[in-house]
Amino acid sequence: MTNLLALVKPTTKSYEELCTLVREHLNPKESILMARYRFYTCQRSKGQEVASYIVKLRRLAGHCKFDGFLEQMLRDFFVLGIDHEVILCKLLNVETLNLSKAIMIAQYSVTLLYSRHNIKGTIFYTNGSFRCATGDISNISQFAIHCPIREITDAQYTMRRNYISFPITREKQLERACGFARIVGFPMVQDTIDCTHLILRAAHNNPEVFRNCKDYHSLNVQLVHDHTCRILTVKACYPDSSHDAFILRQTGVSAPFQPPHQARGWLLGDKGYLLSTWLMTPLCNPNTPAQHSYNESQAVTKNIIVRSDQAMVPLPWPLGSSPSVEWVSLCIIICCMLRNLRSQPLPPGIAPPQEV
Repeated sequence: MTNLLALVKPTTKSYEELCTLVREHLNPKESILMARYRFYTCQRSKGQEVASYIVKLRRLAGHCKFDGFLEQMLRDFFVLGIDHEVILCKLLNVETLNLSKAIMIAQYSVTLLYSRHNIKGTIFYTNGSFRCATGDISNISQFAIHCPIREITDAQYTMRRNYISFPITREKQLERACGFARIVGFPMVQDTIDCTHLILRAAHNNPEVFRNCKDYHSLNVQLVHDHTCRILTVKACYPDSSHDAFILRQTGVSAPFQPPHQARGWLLGDKGYLLSTWLMTPLCNPNTPAQHSYNESQAVTKNIIVRSDQAMVPLPWPLGSSPSVEWVSLCIIICCMLRNLRSQPLPPGIAPPQEV
């Protein structure tokens, strides 16, 4: 207080004058020059949304006292903050451009460019093309197409539990058991399990681990299906040298059949698995008619996963040009998600796409 009053004693001022003095000290009025300096030096940060940028400009212009030139100044500096060449050309080619029209054009262009960016990444999954082919379709380099593919893959992977899950509610258990029973009468079947080989290009590191008995490189992918061929679990990180039973022991497929869940029923597997209280496998040496009937029923019921595995397109996943096995595994999981999504019924009011 003494510093604020300089040579004047505080006792010579009234209470109201002292309050005003402190208030002005704590909340000093910004000069017009300083306010305009902040406005003129404002730059749009990388990746900042159009709406956020214009709000920032309006806030800084509040103390500049542009008066009748406010909208014009906001428009000019809004255009100066656009760093994308395509959007900037669109704005500069408009003769009568006001602020609202500039914002509309910029927002529409950003949305369109973002949609195209996502479409380029989606081509990788929708038509089975790899980065080279996808880049050729989009007329950009393989290195450039890697970015949208990675963004699409990471975004879809975060939603994997919405499309690949093993529900163990009583309603779902009953639905699956009835669905499998309608095939040939095999009772209390919850799911079928098997492993399938997905072809890979040879890996740079330890390629022989991925070589299978048919002398090509592949991943041994474990899939669990229900009666509608919907994929409930997928494990796609093991080379072909890993046995089916070994992969099963490393995963949590048996968890729904153990306490506290204790699903009523069992899985059906082939001879590559060990018989368990929750996993029914075929008999090795059937002798009686009942044993032969069991094997036939088990094979026919389990045949649903064979048809489903054949639907998995045997593309040569490019492990040799990919960062790791985890990346290829992640791509396979996304393909399983899209396959489940394709089998889901459309929401009410949505018509199926017309064939061209």
